Amino acid sequence: MLFRDLDEGITEVVTLSWWTSIDAVKGFAGEDHLRARYYPEDDRYLLARPEGVEHSEVVIDGLIRP
Repeated sequence: MLFRDLDEGITEVVTLSWWTSIDAVKGFAGEDHLRARYYPEDDRYLLARPEGVEHSEVVIDGLIRP
């Protein structure tokens, strides 16, 4: 997780997760894997619910690695 203090008692939190493939992500999130998924208890902690998520690939020595 990444944390950034935005002052006034507000902290931005970025959650990172590692997947073996985009197909594995789709297996969890469904075909619309760019849409954020939330749990009911998230409302206790979130100021906003972004609609989308970001996916990135990790490249090491020119090779894409899971």
